[in-house]
Amino acid sequence: MSERIWYVSKYASVPTADDAWGRAFYLLREMVKQGHSCVMFASASNHLVSAPDFDGPYLDQMIDGLRVVRMRTLKYRSDQSSGIRRILSWLDFEWRTWRYSGEIAPPPTVVIASSLSLLTILTGLLLRRRYK
Repeated sequence: MSERIWYVSKYASVPTADDAWGRAFYLLREMVKQGHSCVMFASASNHLVSAPDFDGPYLDQMIDGLRVVRMRTLKYRSDQSSGIRRILSWLDFEWRTWRYSGEIAPPPTVVIASSLSLLTILTGLLLRRRYK
């Protein structure tokens, strides 16, 4: 049975030549190969990896069969990674994920919330409730 999987993680990234991050991307890419439809929600603001520049609040791409939705969230520098701007960036990500997720059809059958922030866990629970 094919699942529609949404993976929500502010710090998920698509691996590039500049960095080695990408665990979520590789996991979801393998799920796509098994016939599942996957969407990865991530932030374009991440002090560990670089994200592509884009206009507008969202960048919605298909990469190796995986739908990658990046959100423009409040930016912060690596020296601010333990400050209020990072917390505000978390809140911004959760709000944008909630808002944009309502525009994606068909809805998910599985929601995976994976993040260091407890706010993402709450967003995952809210998405689960929204889409039953």
